[in-house]
Amino acid sequence: MSFRLRLTLASAAAVALAVAVACAIAYIVVGQRLYGQVDSALRAEATAAAPAEMETNKTNKKNEEVTSGRLTTINFLICEKGV
Repeated sequence: MSFRLRLTLASAAAVALAVAVACAIAYIVVGQRLYGQVDSALRAEATAAAPAEMETNKTNKKNEEVTSGRLTTINFLICEKGV
């Protein structure tokens, strides 16, 4: 192999390696930024939805307590009193 061919192949390999490294870095950076934007948007939506969900949970919990209290009373009357 001539010196000219070896120098050309070495240059081509160096350029290919530099392009591959640049692409990998760009892929990682862009991916992290996109995931960051999606995470921020989801957190904002979760923060906005959290108070409404907490109110719904409080209402559901009160309804469950009332319902379970009624069922306990009915079960007591059926089992203990034979009604």
